[in-house]
Amino acid sequence: MYDGTKYFARSLDSYHPSQSEVSVETDPNNPIKYGMVKYPTCDEELLNTGATSPLGESEDIGSPQTSKENIEVEKLIRKVPYEPQIMIIYEAGDIHSALHFLIDSAQNPFDRNAIAMVFIEEKIIEEVVQQILSKLKPLSDFATQHHNFWDSVEYIKTEELKSVTVNDDEKTFPVFVYDITHEKLGNEQTGVITLHSFTKNEEIIEKYEKETLSFKSVCSWNETLDGVYEIVAAFKCPYFYINCCNVNLGPIQNSLNAGKNDVVFEDGFHYETITIYTLFKLIVFPIGDAIVAKPSASAKEVEPISFLEP
Repeated sequence: MYDGTKYFARSLDSYHPSQSEVSVETDPNNPIKYGMVKYPTCDEELLNTGATSPLGESEDIGSPQTSKENIEVEKLIRKVPYEPQIMIIYEAGDIHSALHFLIDSAQNPFDRNAIAMVFIEEKIIEEVVQQILSKLKPLSDFATQHHNFWDSVEYIKTEELKSVTVNDDEKTFPVFVYDITHEKLGNEQTGVITLHSFTKNEEIIEKYEKETLSFKSVCSWNETLDGVYEIVAAFKCPYFYINCCNVNLGPIQNSLNAGKNDVVFEDGFHYETITIYTLFKLIVFPIGDAIVAKPSASAKEVEPISFLEP
């Protein structure tokens, strides 16, 4: 399983290219460390700009004013580009960190870069699903009242599709549904996450190619980098996060804007822009202590990993 000495699984600033309108200040002298992701704590007071209802908890959910405001928020969200994300969890990956980001996204299913499709290696899928169920919390009022979400839930019930959710008569929880493409659930953002098992990368690629949804990024969790290039080359997504999620892209932003192939090492991350089959892509993954630490006379220099040809 996961070896924490090899890299830090972190997310700096929870940045995603689709979130350029929102800026969150982070103290550069106090970066988010691996342990914060390995053993995260939940702050229920955090504000979710994408999925949280615009009303306070004291508002009457059934009031005409509530419905009117929710409709107005829906209209605003439709104007924001939907840039969904794929998550891939391998048996050799850091499951704990992967679930930290997956659950956070599942609780906010109408964020513009919400995870919409999850691949889990077949050997661990039952274990991971049980962990997902144990971590789910009720959805926000906005999400539960969204017509796209309920249309998808009704379709799942009507077709008797296998799904993962918490059954509760009073509250609604995030919904995962097995082995289905998003076009069956709806043409727009539905708030439902599709779930798929796999035994090898070829199966991931085959199922991905059946999707009509245009994904913006991939978040892959695998302690080794085996098969990473294969996924990067096969997927049309422009952004690939390996053992991390929505990392701050500031260090390589200039190369991204210029469409320039480049490699940057900063803040404990490997950033790489590369053109593959005419498609310009970004790859980001954390690197270990030996690379991040300050140089010393006795320290052995570590050769960086790069997908760029010399």
